[in-house]
Amino acid sequence: MCEQLKWLICIKLASYVRMRAPILPPAPSLVCIRKNSIDVEDDQHDDQPLQDGQLGTTDKLLLEIRDLLRTKIRRKAEKRDEAEDEEDKKTDYWMFAADVIDRILLIIFTVLFIGGTSCFAIMAAVYHSHI
Repeated sequence: MCEQLKWLICIKLASYVRMRAPILPPAPSLVCIRKNSIDVEDDQHDDQPLQDGQLGTTDKLLLEIRDLLRTKIRRKAEKRDEAEDEEDKKTDYWMFAADVIDRILLIIFTVLFIGGTSCFAIMAAVYHSHI
């Protein structure tokens, strides 16, 4: 139902009132990772190269856990960005639909206003000619 309404307003009615649907850019093929405040910031000492003898088993496990957490945070950020992009597309379509309905209502108002004014003027002229 919602898709049919969107098609009716954004495609059919828009063409009747000489409006063009917004052209959306194609979806990017690569996922873009944004740096947000949620991302884990690297400390200088974390990324310094260490000698093989300096890393213990616990340190290796901690590094793996840190890497897994970073990956999890990046995936959450990617999913959030994809959801925001989808919401932006929906918002753009419905804003365009509102513009189309706005234009149609403007045309209806203009026709009724001019028609009503014309009828009033004709009726006033006829009434004064009979007096």
